[in-house]
Amino acid sequence: MTSTTWVRAWIARILALPGGDRRSPVAADEAAPLRAELFTADQMEQHGKALAHSHGVVYLGKRNRLLARLDDNERALLDVCELVTTA
Repeated sequence: MTSTTWVRAWIARILALPGGDRRSPVAADEAAPLRAELFTADQMEQHGKALAHSHGVVYLGKRNRLLARLDDNERALLDVCELVTTA
């Protein structure tokens, strides 16, 4: 599913919620501030991309030991499997 398709589906679900229908009997002055801020699917996609580009990645200098830990776990499981099979 593309991001545009996902956003359009998300907006459709929001509009399907109670009070999400643009023709709902909510007073115009109550609904106007919220509805004025709704993005179209394309605007939402552009905004998401702009937000993503505005964030940076921070390297904290710590080593990522996940892969080494997973290798250790794999070895331990294979050793146990061999012991059980032999027994």
